[in-house]
Amino acid sequence: MKPTEICKAAIGEGIDREKLPKMAYYTPWTTTGGVFHEVGGSRVINFQAEDSYKDITAFLEKIIPDKSTLLNSMDEVKEWALKHEKMQQPSIIFFISKDKPPPLVKALQLDFLGKASIGVVTPAAGGPIGEKLKIHTTPAVVSIEDAKSMKVEEFEGKMKKENLWKFIRTKEMKIQQKNQKSFDESEL
Repeated sequence: MKPTEICKAAIGEGIDREKLPKMAYYTPWTTTGGVFHEVGGSRVINFQAEDSYKDITAFLEKIIPDKSTLLNSMDEVKEWALKHEKMQQPSIIFFISKDKPPPLVKALQLDFLGKASIGVVTPAAGGPIGEKLKIHTTPAVVSIEDAKSMKVEEFEGKMKKENLWKFIRTKEMKIQQKNQKSFDESEL
């Protein structure tokens, strides 16, 4: 089934322009809280937005699963970072200004599931953790470069998905190259 055929089947042939925006949401993961139907082998939710940006954001906040780790203390941060360093995954921390991760953080977590670990620090725990890691404003993103010394590199740039994705991917590639180099040297 072609993408246009899937959309027509999910949203309907006759789209009433008076009732826009309307979207069909295709989920690659299983989730709860929505009425799904099958279209072309995909799980689909039809969604009608009343106030486009606000409704769509609220819908996405509910539907995208949160796979991030909530970090409440510096001890939790250290334990979490050491665990993922042993697993040879970058540890990325988002300092957020809300009590729950925004859709952007959830989407990045899904993009890097099993490849990088995403931790979240909310305002309730942000002060003490931020002080130790020298983070003074939110939002902020850091990569833990060394879990033992808690050396971090702060993301610098606009908080856009593409920029954050490149930052995390660079950290992932750095670990892969390091592992490849140590493997190559052991072959000698």
